[in-house]
Amino acid sequence: MNIDENIIIALERISEAFNVMMWEYNKKQGLSFIQLKILNFLMFNSNESNRNVSFISREFNISKASVSDSIKNLEKKEIVFRIKNNTSKKEILNLTEKGKNIASNIMGFTNQLKDLILKIEYDKKKYFLNYLCIFYTVF
Repeated sequence: MNIDENIIIALERISEAFNVMMWEYNKKQGLSFIQLKILNFLMFNSNESNRNVSFISREFNISKASVSDSIKNLEKKEIVFRIKNNTSKKEILNLTEKGKNIASNIMGFTNQLKDLILKIEYDKKKYFLNYLCIFYTVF
């Protein structure tokens, strides 16, 4: 196997590990995979202009109807709430304290990766991140 194939395999394994951990957590919380992705997005995206159904729909390549249904279910479970935006018609989505706790727990399983990343020199991290961003923008 050449290095290009090894990189692809490594990326696939990381992606699969995240998905498996998300599904395991999903079972405990009774949330759908989409709902977990939305919680994670809201937890780590502070830009209010991105915290709406339309943006999340585009970001995850999911229909607006599916995102809207997921948000309604999260509201019923008191995990997410909406705030009217005075300057536009879009509502800003926010996490309740319960939602923040759940989102924090979702990311708890990334601590192992974080520990490994902390050991990498800063310049190498920047270099690595630049290439990951290139991959991200392609998809």
